[in-house]
Amino acid sequence: MKNYYQILGVSHLSSAQQIKTAYRNLAMRYHPDKNPNQSSSVHIQLINEAYETLGNPEKRRQYDMQQMYLQASAATKKNPRSAHKKAPNRKPRKNEESDRKPFFYLEYFLFSVLLLAGIYGLFMSIRDWWVNGYQPSKTLSGLFFGLIFTILLSLTMWVLRQKRKP
Repeated sequence: MKNYYQILGVSHLSSAQQIKTAYRNLAMRYHPDKNPNQSSSVHIQLINEAYETLGNPEKRRQYDMQQMYLQASAATKKNPRSAHKKAPNRKPRKNEESDRKPFFYLEYFLFSVLLLAGIYGLFMSIRDWWVNGYQPSKTLSGLFFGLIFTILLSLTMWVLRQKRKP
């Protein structure tokens, strides 16, 4: 890909005014009317293409993003291991362990509250069945929801505890 900054002879940090000035100077120097050299038409096309991109703020932003992506991918191709370096093995600091402790208790508190809600739902559906008699739409849906909710919640907590074990 062409480096438009290099074509215009400006840096990446140049302002719009500096780019415009550089474009005008180069256009005067390489314009076919002023410069009879055959390569001047090629130069003026490159200069116009560069200014068309860098002169428009939106196109310049897209071009800069594209250049950064190309540079990053080129660096990765040179040294592919650098892109996926693992963090060095180290013991967690005491602060890191203590930072997780409140969340640990919060998770168990929330789990307990939700489990109690599931058990309460089961209890209420069984009580409705006992008091009002069997009503297929209400009784089965309450029992089914309470049972599935409690089972899924317990399975989720069991899976999370299995992942935490060393």
